[in-house]
Order: sequence, then C-alpha cells, then structure tokens
Amino acid sequence: MHPPISVVIIAGAEERNIRDCLESVRWADEIVVLHSMNTDATAGIAREFTDRVVFRAFDTFSAQREHALALAAHDWVFALDADERMLPELRAEIEARLPEAGPVAGFFVPRRNYFLGRWMRHGGWYPDMQLRLFRKSMTRVTQRLVHEGYVVDGLTASLVHPMDHHTDPTMYHHLIKNVEYTRLEALERRKRVRPRDLLLHPIGAFLQAWIVRKGWKDGTHGLAAALIHAAYNLQQYLFMWEAGEKRE
Repeated sequence: MHPPISVVIIAGAEERNIRDCLESVRWADEIVVLHSMNTDATAGIAREFTDRVVFRAFDTFSAQREHALALAAHDWVFALDADERMLPELRAEIEARLPEAGPVAGFFVPRRNYFLGRWMRHGGWYPDMQLRLFRKSMTRVTQRLVHEGYVVDGLTASLVHPMDHHTDPTMYHHLIKNVEYTRLEALERRKRVRPRDLLLHPIGAFLQAWIVRKGWKDGTHGLAAALIHAAYNLQQYLFMWEAGEKRE
C-alpha cells in the first residue's frame, strides 16, 4: 500500500487542457487545482473532479507553485501543469516505488514533449527530466521569474516511465509565449550585450539543437524547433540589450 498522494495543478485559462489532465490523475487521493483566471470554463471543469479548486490572482509563477503546494494535505505530492498528462504506466510505477522510497525525498520524471502534435525525441526535448514527485515537507520552489521548479532537501531518484506534455497547439501560441518567457529571462540575467552576441549566440543555439543534440532526426519538426530555439535565444539577448540601453 503506497502512502497517500496529493496532485497539485496550477492553471490559467486552460479549458482546452484541464479535463484531460484531471482525467489522468483521477486516481489520486487528493487533487488541488489553483487557477489564476476566470475568463473561461477552467474552474467549472475542475470542480467536476475535485472540490479543492482555489482562485489566486497571478503575480509570479513561483508564488503560484508555492501557494498550490501549501494547499496539499498529504506529504507526498505530484506537481502537474494543466497541459501535462499522467500516463497509466507512470501511475503504476509510482504506486510500486513509493512504499520502498525510504530516505528518498523526491523523484525525477521523464517528460515527453509534443511540438505541434509530434513527440520530439531529439534536440534536447527528451527525456527532459523534471522533479515532480516529492515530499512536501522537504521541498521548496525555486525563486525564478520563469522556468521555476522544485528542489528537495534530501536524496533523489529517477522514475522510468514518462508523463506527457502537450505544448501550444499552434505556432502562433508557441511564439507568443516565447516572447513573454524571453522577456522574463532577460530581467533575471541582466547581462551586458555586445553586437557579436546578437549574431553568435543564436547561431550557436541553432547548431546545438540541430547538430549536437541531433534535432535533425526529428525531420521538419526538428528543424522548426531548432530555428525557434535560435529565435528564443535572439529574443532574450535583444531584451537584455534593450534593458542595458535604458540603464545607460
């Protein structure tokens, strides 16, 4: 018998994703959904699965995760985003491993990322290990503006079976999100940008994704992803350059 598990989910306007996400964790001992927008049916759909649906106005991603974690009733927590799915094989592995966890405070989980409907196996997209199963009492959230995560004070191990991550359904949404993410990353880094950085770093990012990490094996999807990775890098450096110009 495994110890009880709380699944915590943070969500914005996610009516497209939230039902499939919640269906995949219906088995959990507790489901907590923390949502930050009342503009669609996200909260209503969530209440079909759990009465632990809480609204909190968005300020930062880290603060949202901290608040969601604080709401969990059980010590073992699995953190899931609304566009992610728990697979049956992963559930079975968790139920088998937790009774024997011993001193392990957290488990890393591989994540299958889907880009425009295709599972990306190369280019740095997989296995994309994420610390998502952990003891609440031994875990904290990293204080970052974007790409925040969890850190445990103790031993960690890795699970074999993945969870699925369905990223933005269209190129438009993917690129729009990247603009905001790169702006936030630039605010964190505050690096002095030289002219050659705007040229060499994006080229390096493309070569890393396309050649070093073998993105070419994913065909046209891999090429598109590598180009987006280069554009992401360029956007980040442009935002840092802009910030430096304003400071001067």
